Amino acid sequence: MDTPSPRPGPEQCPDRAPDIVGAFALLVLELLALGVIVALWWMSGWTFDPAGSYAPDPVWGYLVAIGVLGALALGSAWRASSRGAGATAWVQGLVFVTSLVLIVAGALVQHRQDNSPPPGPSPCRDTPAAPWCNG
Repeated sequence: MDTPSPRPGPEQCPDRAPDIVGAFALLVLELLALGVIVALWWMSGWTFDPAGSYAPDPVWGYLVAIGVLGALALGSAWRASSRGAGATAWVQGLVFVTSLVLIVAGALVQHRQDNSPPPGPSPCRDTPAAPWCNG
């Protein structure tokens, strides 16, 4: 009669090191891609003109790029979970949820900026000698 041992031996335990290293490598690459997307958006309104104003591009196109990144993470999570790579599946799921949060937050901020009323005329333009006008 063959009785199972209470503790699995080294030949019965799966090696999780490749899974963890793969999860970490994918996380670093996705954070790098996310950083590049945010940096491109931030630099879209960058100007060296001291009289110029900082007005970045609308965020809609950059949200699409973040959505593509989230879709790739979802595909990676699904594939990792079907292959039994638990750490990679969890990390990719976390990246997917994070990208969803960024998309919703970015859309809300851009929607509010799109629907805000334009600034009114400057009172100093009509009466430049007013005490609150500088010069």
